[in-house]
Amino acid sequence: MKVIALCDVNNCFASSEQVFDPLIMGKPVVVLSNNDGCAIARSAEAKRMGVKMGQPFFQFQHLVKQGLIVRSANFPLYANLSERIVSVLETLAFDVVPYSIDESFLDLTGISSDLTAYGQYIRNIVYRHTRMPVGVGVAETKTLAKAANWATKHFPAFKGVVSIYQQPERRAKMLSMMPVGEVWGVGKQMTRHFESMKIKNAYQLSQMDPEKVRKQFNVVIARTVAELQGIESVEWESDIDTNRQIISSKSIGTKTDDKHILFSAITRHVSNACKKLRKQNAVAQYFSLFYRTSRFNTAESEYSVSESLPLSTATDDTREFLKLAHKIFDETYRKGFRYAKAGCVLSSITPKSQQQSDLFCNDEKTKQSEKTMNVLDALNAKFGKSTIRFGGEDLNCASEAKSQWRSQNYMSDWADIPKLSV
Repeated sequence: MKVIALCDVNNCFASSEQVFDPLIMGKPVVVLSNNDGCAIARSAEAKRMGVKMGQPFFQFQHLVKQGLIVRSANFPLYANLSERIVSVLETLAFDVVPYSIDESFLDLTGISSDLTAYGQYIRNIVYRHTRMPVGVGVAETKTLAKAANWATKHFPAFKGVVSIYQQPERRAKMLSMMPVGEVWGVGKQMTRHFESMKIKNAYQLSQMDPEKVRKQFNVVIARTVAELQGIESVEWESDIDTNRQIISSKSIGTKTDDKHILFSAITRHVSNACKKLRKQNAVAQYFSLFYRTSRFNTAESEYSVSESLPLSTATDDTREFLKLAHKIFDETYRKGFRYAKAGCVLSSITPKSQQQSDLFCNDEKTKQSEKTMNVLDALNAKFGKSTIRFGGEDLNCASEAKSQWRSQNYMSDWADIPKLSV
């Protein structure tokens, strides 16, 4: 039987901010969303101060005077640290499947030592190499491993590691303390269904018949029930699936009626989306552009655009999607409005290995396109984001979202590497 562990970073974004700023270790830290709008991460100390997840900043801004430390979201930093954690985990497990920026599943099958002790070893090694605190849950299935990891956050006595592998009594006790809404795969709507059936915790859910659940609800919930019973029903999936859709969107820092500033924001979103597309080694054939005024300012006129165009051949070349963006923008832009948000969507995405060429496709042009994009990405990876960029992306214009308290890109920008004075 497979031994599965879930390694989850504690308060990932807040912990990332503390790695390169030891002075805020152990202090209340909150990370704000794009445009410094609301709380998207909180340290344990910030939670105790009463900051809620998703709470608008203006509602807890007064806590800054009481010692609350505020940081603007710095996603490149968080991604860099996440990649480093995965590289460490790959030396400690037979296989690692990243699930999100702060979670990874580990295959520990065949580990001969005590699993709880090995979980502590994983925590110590990750912290030694990254200074990031993690919790480890170990069980027979992914869903049970997620449940065990949930327990590491709610019961400090376990010291960050919970193993319920082949321990049915301990598993039953833990599941009986876990609300049904906390089970992986059970959303808000299903939670309401189960609670109306007097199923309030994970143990009660685990006692249901998977086949009856499949007929009454769906196959996904049936698999969840089977997994809670220790029956592996969710595929291991060593290869990460290609995203079906890539979205890049953000509020503009200050609402603008300047055509140049608005298209600069659009250019940046197209560039970001295409970078993500190339990172997963895929191509897209459908492009959508949207931009709009604020929905909340009733004193100003509203105007919104959402248009889509296809490409004759799927590609990952930023230039091809910028051509479509220009076409849509030139046909839809209207003067006299103050725009507040813009973004784009890439869809009809397929892995590059499965790409079908157009009958009239120029292979030499395709190869040249691939070389150009590879050089672009390589230079930006080496010398920092936007070192090489498209002319429409003006970094000095006011389209940048507010990020008043953003930390430096310590791991991805040469100019931000910490300096030691002796």
